[in-house]
Amino acid sequence: MSEKSNILIFTTSFGMGHLSVANAIKEQLINENKENIIEIVDILDVSNPKTKDIFFNTYKFLTSKHENIYNYFYKIKKDVPNNYIDGIMYNMYLKKVAKYIMHKNPDLIISTFPMCSGFVSKAKAKYDLKIPLITSITDVVDSWEWIHSNTDMYFVPSKVVGEKLVGKGIDEKQIKVTGIPVKNEFLQYLKKENSKKQLLIMGGVMDKLGIDQVVLDKLDGLSNVKTVIVTGNNKVLYDKLSKNSDYKNIEILGYTTEIAKFMSESDVLVTKPGGATLFEAINKGLPMIIKNSNVGQEEENIKYIREKGIGILIEDSESIEDIIIDSLSNTSVLELLRLNISNIKNEINPHLIGKYALELI
Repeated sequence: MSEKSNILIFTTSFGMGHLSVANAIKEQLINENKENIIEIVDILDVSNPKTKDIFFNTYKFLTSKHENIYNYFYKIKKDVPNNYIDGIMYNMYLKKVAKYIMHKNPDLIISTFPMCSGFVSKAKAKYDLKIPLITSITDVVDSWEWIHSNTDMYFVPSKVVGEKLVGKGIDEKQIKVTGIPVKNEFLQYLKKENSKKQLLIMGGVMDKLGIDQVVLDKLDGLSNVKTVIVTGNNKVLYDKLSKNSDYKNIEILGYTTEIAKFMSESDVLVTKPGGATLFEAINKGLPMIIKNSNVGQEEENIKYIREKGIGILIEDSESIEDIIIDSLSNTSVLELLRLNISNIKNEINPHLIGKYALELI
């Protein structure tokens, strides 16, 4: 396609996964046509910027401290079509969002957050907008909060989710099994260079898994395993871990743009069960060690990991260091996990995201 298109991607920064998916879709659209003009916009910056920090902090507080309260609201949004919780936001800010859309007048809108899809769907109906809408589901879920009339296409994480959407009245032709979109670097094969086994730990999960100094000392004592810990933007954690400069087999990293490279070099990933990270690992063929979670959408992702046999789930009573050491030393288990991941990769079409999207223009 030589003619450039003006594409608006609505998202939000909750948990960063939705924004990560938005950036991944943008890359795929540029792959199809470098002339495409693509803008990623946080829906809260449009509806009411003053509430952005309040929403983010409330989300973080509930998911970390009060999971039961979060899950109460999540279950309503999951099980009830046109739920009243999002309805409050639509009633307050629909006119403002619709005005923004009409001002931008894009050729296509893509949503990576349920409320974005709802706003666009309702704006299309009320203001007779003829702009195609794609919804990209960012966890392994078929929740009603993602399903809205006036949606022209759905990018779904799995065949099963697609089938469940059909059961809820969505036309099969509107469903594309892409997996959860990931950036190009996670779709590229890089040969593992190092002969040592490598363990990759995302620092944000360390407290929840009980990875303390005792565990780190045991990991550092594994002469045949290199452990890489990525703390991201958590400077407090980075400084705390970096105080011990005597590690022989542990590397501590802060924020890095090379997660895909480290995934390629690793044999096992220890992380949270977020949808974007899950499919980054799948596309890299990387088995995961995951802690069971009580947070709504993470529970669904864990169920998927368990059913597909692509990771090791840790129960509260189990020793994290024993699980890690056993998984790294058991070649047959790792091979089975990689085989199961390979089967998933045969079901999804991440390279076709840009092509599918531009078919609607």
